[in-house]
Amino acid sequence: MANCTVDEAMAPWVVVAVVNYSIVCVLGGIGNICSIWCLYQCKRTKPAMKFQLICVFSLMAACCLITQPVVNFIYYSNTFCLHDISPVVSFCFSVTNSVLLQMDRTIFATVAIFRMVAVRWPNRYTQWCRLQVVVAVHVGIVLYIVPVWLALGGVMGFQLFREEGSVMDMKNNRGGGAFTVTIYVLYYAVPYLVTLSASIVIVRRLLQQKQVFGNVATSSLDYVVRSTTLIILVLLVMDLPHIVLHTSQNKGPPSVIIHIIFEYHLIVVPIIFVTYNPSHRGAMLRLLHRCLPPVCRQVLPPPPSPSVAKCDTVEMRASHKFTTIAQ
Repeated sequence: MANCTVDEAMAPWVVVAVVNYSIVCVLGGIGNICSIWCLYQCKRTKPAMKFQLICVFSLMAACCLITQPVVNFIYYSNTFCLHDISPVVSFCFSVTNSVLLQMDRTIFATVAIFRMVAVRWPNRYTQWCRLQVVVAVHVGIVLYIVPVWLALGGVMGFQLFREEGSVMDMKNNRGGGAFTVTIYVLYYAVPYLVTLSASIVIVRRLLQQKQVFGNVATSSLDYVVRSTTLIILVLLVMDLPHIVLHTSQNKGPPSVIIHIIFEYHLIVVPIIFVTYNPSHRGAMLRLLHRCLPPVCRQVLPPPPSPSVAKCDTVEMRASHKFTTIAQ
């Protein structure tokens, strides 16, 4: 590559980033595919909620298995001057990867809103959470994100490129800093705050129900409280520094570290989803016992029978019952 020099200071950080991103691609791809399979085989999950969750995990799986591996290759190749990547290819994959992650974040915010309605206003949840409504919401999300993000890429030069021949970054050719910050606040911070607020309402409401009904509600509500609390922690630890980074437009090693932490949500979210749902956890154990050799099965806990495990909607249905009584 002509006129290309390797930035010796950033090169080790790029290697660390690419290695971690590769781990995310492998484990995140497996975890999200397993989550989609668990949703598909759980017949009791409401169609609208199943559609929402399958969209979330499909977007994360596409990021892990399609766009992020190519982005890793471009990142590494540009850093060490290995290949002359076409700017069109760099632009397409960088924007597509960003759109997938942004749609995942926004759809997850809608999942949190529907969950909040289910716990706080169960009667309205039955009316609102219909497949036609959810599909319309998702079409609106696509129209909200994709055209704006493509326009942002075209107007502001959002592409993978070699900054001084070395580092992948975002290039603002014709855009102002204030406009960039506004876009990041609108598309990064708003979904984050919506998800966080809805999750806090869910946990507070369920804890109030536990105080009213005591041990009667514990078996039905503990799963939702634990999983929702963990999701809040994931948002705080992984997404908040990422949002602050982009709104402040910091670069260098801190940017690499924060992006690595953020990318690991592609692994953590499916782990929480599968392990904290009795039905999905049991289904995965039964699948592993069928597929793994006998030596590996010995280290696994015995799988529960299908009749013992309950789907998430069963847990939520019980929580609706306590919510209705409390009202």
